[in-house]
Amino acid sequence: MMQIMKYFKKSILNFFKILLLLTFVSCEQEVDQVVEVISPYKTENDKLKQVLKPLGLSSVKDFYNVNDNNLIWINDSLHLNEKAENLIETLNNAENYGLVSSSYLGNYDLNDLSLISKDTLLSSVFIDFIFDLNCGVFTDESLTSPFPAADRNKDELVAGLAEMVDTSSIDEIIVNYSPKHSQYISLIAVLKKYNLRTKLVEDQVDVPSNKKDSLNYLSYAAKALVIHGFLDSENVSDSIIISRVKDFQFEHGLNSDGVVGSKTAKLLSKSPFSYFLSAALALDKWRGKDIWSENRIDINIPGYKLRYFKNNELVRMHKVIVGNVKAQTIEILDSVEYIVVYPYWYVPRSIINHEMLPKARKDSTYFKRKGFEILKGRSVVNSDNIDYNSSFRYTVRQKGGSSNALGLVKFIFPNPSSIYLHDTPSKKLFNKEVRAFSHGCIRLQDPLDLAYVVLEDDQSNFNKEKVKSVIKNKQRTRVNLNNKLAIYVHYTLASVIDSSIVFHEDIYGKEKESLKVLKKIFQKGILLH
Repeated sequence: MMQIMKYFKKSILNFFKILLLLTFVSCEQEVDQVVEVISPYKTENDKLKQVLKPLGLSSVKDFYNVNDNNLIWINDSLHLNEKAENLIETLNNAENYGLVSSSYLGNYDLNDLSLISKDTLLSSVFIDFIFDLNCGVFTDESLTSPFPAADRNKDELVAGLAEMVDTSSIDEIIVNYSPKHSQYISLIAVLKKYNLRTKLVEDQVDVPSNKKDSLNYLSYAAKALVIHGFLDSENVSDSIIISRVKDFQFEHGLNSDGVVGSKTAKLLSKSPFSYFLSAALALDKWRGKDIWSENRIDINIPGYKLRYFKNNELVRMHKVIVGNVKAQTIEILDSVEYIVVYPYWYVPRSIINHEMLPKARKDSTYFKRKGFEILKGRSVVNSDNIDYNSSFRYTVRQKGGSSNALGLVKFIFPNPSSIYLHDTPSKKLFNKEVRAFSHGCIRLQDPLDLAYVVLEDDQSNFNKEKVKSVIKNKQRTRVNLNNKLAIYVHYTLASVIDSSIVFHEDIYGKEKESLKVLKKIFQKGILLH
């Protein structure tokens, strides 16, 4: 939140910077002869220098010093050069990078500035823009995030930019200083298409579900689809509307069945601009994170997806079920150390007290019927001899097997919250659109397929056939990995699947306040089409 407010203040400062520049240069004589190419800080009037210094622009001076105090953005004909034109176009479309275009150049005409002021201003906003791309501007998760922050230094960045600006294109510089996270790179690539398609409008229409208004729901859906850029006109056949509904559903992580149910209707009723804010926030969070391991498990909580990467290449993707609102899955940075095949489930005390004991008090055979063992220390005790109405000081575990709550395999990454990744007997839940059902741990679809690949890539002696043999013989077995596998469990509201942008609901409400502030920033700084 503090970083968001800083960005808001920075936008205001840039507004006054440009205003003051215009004030001080408006009375200067027009340049009508070849200008001696020397430092702006030597030739510009004293008032202009007084404006620049308080705004923290000493880095601009360093930028020019490295370039022998030459003008950067002006050609021999005393006009903006091609690189300057490319920079201006990029800044005017900063929303394609999830940033606020008017916080750099605003709506002011550079033609009103002297050549030197124009060059100085372009250098200043160039540095600011690249620094924002490199470091992020909206979020500051350093106190709450488990992920190491990226180590960025503005002085080093300015020195690097000064070296590159003469020999590299604007696009090459952007690529060089952008985060290297694969999801960040992919998201940048698809955001431009999204912005172009939707125009970032704030328009919206209240779409009823098919059950709420069975006669008119498709016509309202068509209006919303026009706003979201999936239709050019609402006057099309029902079959085309349904087809476009499927496209919209994919873009929002829903089952692409073409049915305008309550969830689809709710998401259609929001504006494209609101979804853009989720993407902008996601990009900024990626900018703040240090580079991740090349071999890793990556789980996005609100996206309900696990991705397995080897050498930074996506190998597998699985659906997951995460914690419910009352038992939220937390963000985690850890390493998978071992896999347990045919595991026991040791029931957490909270589940025993709040869910199991009330049932056992009504039915003393409850634990036995459900395949649970009761232990005192390490010894199994006869559940028939226990008085469930008295103090219950036992451990409860469920025997291994396909009906076990952990299924046939679990992946252990030791952490204080005792969260792990595991199989589940409740396979049908993976067909749900919203998959926040667990007590905090992460349930995985097709977990044995992931286990086989992880063990093979780990060059483990415990191969696929041995895993199958252990399960067949009902043997609980721990398989230590030769190399720990990094696992990142994060909370990101926009991602990329099959080269398409996908938006995710803020299921825990974690980003509600950030999105509110972000909306105000863009509304004040962006011209909505």
